[in-house]
Amino acid sequence: MKEIEFWYSIGSTYTYLTVERIFSVEKENNVKFIWKPFSVRQIMIEMENVPFTPPPKKNKSDYMWRDIERRAKFYGFEAKVPAPYPLKEFDLANQIAILGMNEGWGIEYVISTYKRWFQEGKEPATEPNLTEIFKELNLQKEETLNKAKSTEIIKQYEVISIIDEGNGTNAAIKTALAHENLSTADSVVIFQGDLPQLTSKHVNFVVDNIRDLELPGVLIIRNDDGGTSVLALSPPNIIEPAFGSDSGKKHKDVKTRNNPGQSIPFCNSSIIFSEDSLI
Repeated sequence: MKEIEFWYSIGSTYTYLTVERIFSVEKENNVKFIWKPFSVRQIMIEMENVPFTPPPKKNKSDYMWRDIERRAKFYGFEAKVPAPYPLKEFDLANQIAILGMNEGWGIEYVISTYKRWFQEGKEPATEPNLTEIFKELNLQKEETLNKAKSTEIIKQYEVISIIDEGNGTNAAIKTALAHENLSTADSVVIFQGDLPQLTSKHVNFVVDNIRDLELPGVLIIRNDDGGTSVLALSPPNIIEPAFGSDSGKKHKDVKTRNNPGQSIPFCNSSIIFSEDSLI
């Protein structure tokens, strides 16, 4: 059975249409969705794409509600609109979802949250929505909220966004590697953006291989033209990125220049990310 990652934010209105249909889609297509909560709001803010709330964007807001209403009717379920929007407790709603996914009750929480939001007008992560859902799931409210607000969950939830100043791929990667959240990491993995058939199995393959390296170590996965599809570094500053023409060789040369006389294990695999590769 194929797995498909379902990235969502509680607070996205159109996600209601997906949540209400997702199990039937799984059954009809013999697939399994892996639920992945994240903060779409942070991305929208950084893109200066503010949710269209009235009065300045009333026409768009009105269209959104009418569109959701029509689509819900077409799919055969109810949507009482307008629903409370935007959410006052957007972040908390999604932090609870992350906690729930970790503990095994996240899907039920998300479905119940959306039903109450769009069928009863009860805003997510506020009362009475919270108390009703926690009771339904047999969760202790105070304990659950404390865990959802913990540093561990916040780290899982936060998206690290780094501005690309337009100086090219290698400069952007070096900026990212210098970020405090990455510079102190044990290892980092850099995937090129043009790998349309990349799957979680490929990612796991890379992670497993860099874990097996004698540290410090480097993993290079080259493509057909000698470029680098994946570069894994442990630690992150072991070499400087050298993406571009013939970068597979360049990455190994960079290592040689920067670490003269030092033996650093390399896994220099000629692997192409396609449907039949790796796994």
